Amino acid sequence: MTSFDKFLHNVGIISFFTIELPISAYDFARKLGDMTLYSEIGWFTDLEDLFSSDYRRYKGLVINNHFRIKHKAAFLDFGKHTAIAHGYVTETERGIKITVKVNSFKITIFIYMVIAGLYCITVLLSMIFSVITDSAIALIMLPFIIFFVGIAIVLPYILLRNSTRKMHNFYQGQFHYFVR
Repeated sequence: MTSFDKFLHNVGIISFFTIELPISAYDFARKLGDMTLYSEIGWFTDLEDLFSSDYRRYKGLVINNHFRIKHKAAFLDFGKHTAIAHGYVTETERGIKITVKVNSFKITIFIYMVIAGLYCITVLLSMIFSVITDSAIALIMLPFIIFFVGIAIVLPYILLRNSTRKMHNFYQGQFHYFVR
């Protein structure tokens, strides 16, 4: 795990879990594969999910010893489809051991957050400069800047964190369901 992954784990955008199940790797891959539409997970693939009539819940790739899946996007489904699960399956004497990394981080959101942060810093510096030059416009703009920061930076962070938490719990429950 890299230091950036540790940081993302500490802020809740990445989560890890390990689960042991009394099932064979073949049966697990078969059951998960039946629920997974074989598809690439890319930038614009969520748009095709909205118009898909496939009954399967996930999309991605499932092989006997590893998988990369995500929940299919649905209309007005905020957050569940952003988390991608990477899992590795190892056989044990009592069944299988699954190590899963649930990740909601995307580089586009990171770039957006950096640009929004730079914009906020620039506006705050200009406000400080206008206070120094005895202009009252800075005090009028302060509530709007706080509102912008709340919408542009804090809201996406909360959505990513909730997506990771929801899908972490969902995948754990779903994998226990496969044993039945």
